Amino acid sequence: MPELLAVDELGAYLLAQGVAQDPNDGVSLTIPSLWIEARQMAPEPREGEEATITLRDTGLGGASPTESFLEEAFIDIVVRARSAGRAQLLQRTIRGLLTPKDAVGGRKNWPMGAIDPVERSFLWRRDQPLPTTNNGLTYDRVQSFCFQMRVSALSVP
Repeated sequence: MPELLAVDELGAYLLAQGVAQDPNDGVSLTIPSLWIEARQMAPEPREGEEATITLRDTGLGGASPTESFLEEAFIDIVVRARSAGRAQLLQRTIRGLLTPKDAVGGRKNWPMGAIDPVERSFLWRRDQPLPTTNNGLTYDRVQSFCFQMRVSALSVP
């Protein structure tokens, strides 16, 4: 049976929500391109693009230490933008989708791409700036989330 990966399904969810677009769809001034496990870590915005979003599985996940029927994935979301405000706004938008303010203890029992349900998602590491790596041409920020999913929801029949 094929297995679903949380990082891929998070990407599908963000694309479906209109937060990002597939990099193969071209360049947009308003919608950032979404990269999953990019070889270059987090690609800089391309010519004519204001921002990029990169998803990276930290590799810290696995079986939950408290509930054996759950698997956890810890995913970094890196935003690189040409303005600091744009980077912060994108991170805030994503955070609002994954852990709404009124969701005490994180968002619970919700569909993320083909994973249905995600038992719980919560902010694992707050939004923070990353050190400058490209002579200050972009403002880079990262935040991380934990996703707890039933092992049975990760298998495609």
